Amino acid sequence: ANMIFEYFPNALWEVARVADMGAKKYARASWKTVPNGYERYSDAKSRHFLKSFMGEDYDEESGLLHLAHEAWNTLALLQMKLEEKKLG
Repeated sequence: ANMIFEYFPNALWEVARVADMGAKKYARASWKTVPNGYERYSDAKSRHFLKSFMGEDYDEESGLLHLAHEAWNTLALLQMKLEEKKLG
């Protein structure tokens, strides 16, 4: 498990910056209680992917990489799916 830090330190740092920005904009861990979270994070992930695919590297609002936003949304979706399986 520690290899993830060895393999992707810069990428993880950027995703952490996205998480920090979201916590400041909304509230820490508020993403867990967003209504229709799975749909909203899927939509956000797709939007950031599309912007990146179209050649726009940085999100206008946050100034952070679209790829980092996309990764954060993917992690949120994965966490939600894993928690759903654990409860189901």
